[in-house]
Amino acid sequence: MNALRERLGWYGGIVHGHGEKPKGMHEKTYKRLLGEYIELEKMVTNNLMHQFDLIDKRLNGVMRELQSNLDKVKP
Repeated sequence: MNALRERLGWYGGIVHGHGEKPKGMHEKTYKRLLGEYIELEKMVTNNLMHQFDLIDKRLNGVMRELQSNLDKVKP
């Protein structure tokens, strides 16, 4: 992904968003690379959302377990 960003002359990292077409790059090439980048960005975003969902489920399970343990020790 960062290799594509570098070819497009953009800062590294998904958090920087999309940049402009590099000077001297053909429009067709730019559109092709931009399309590839957008598809990769979608895959990465979907993967991150899945990972966050797994973390959320795990944390909810831990919270339920802690609450259950607290309920057992309450007088």
